[in-house]
Amino acid sequence: MSTDCTERVADADDLGPARFALSKAIDLHLTIASVLGPLFEHDQTSLLIFLDLLRASVSHVNGPARPHALAASGLLPDGLRRPVSMRGVSQRTNLPYETVRRHTLRLVERGYCDRVGSRGFVVPARVLNHPDIRRATLSAAPTITRSAAAIHSLADVEGAAAETQPCS
Repeated sequence: MSTDCTERVADADDLGPARFALSKAIDLHLTIASVLGPLFEHDQTSLLIFLDLLRASVSHVNGPARPHALAASGLLPDGLRRPVSMRGVSQRTNLPYETVRRHTLRLVERGYCDRVGSRGFVVPARVLNHPDIRRATLSAAPTITRSAAAIHSLADVEGAAAETQPCS
């Protein structure tokens, strides 16, 4: 049996922080579904695909903890957005390709994303600047801020506890 601290086996007590973080993630998900759902006729699959297209197109630019300097207004310029394939969306969301294809084409028809080239799609800044999206973002902001602060404070507590726990 190893005595290396990195090989701790999770027991019931170790799940408390993870469950707390998961509850905050659920709060975020439900808030986003509530405020953006009406824009997508409460179609959660279309909403999920929209959010994946949005994040995947800028994931190469934004760091894990801070947005890119060019996103001062909270939005990256369209020139920095990379087209996202339906196959990539299908893989990341674990949705069937045909489902992703159908919903993505519906998003294009409704103006929520643009086709770029023959296989790529992006959510352009004009969509994110639409008054309905801006209102939804402002409506969700308090929950997002509270959840982020709670998760951050949990990470601080967990980090301090890990530093002071002896290895056995």
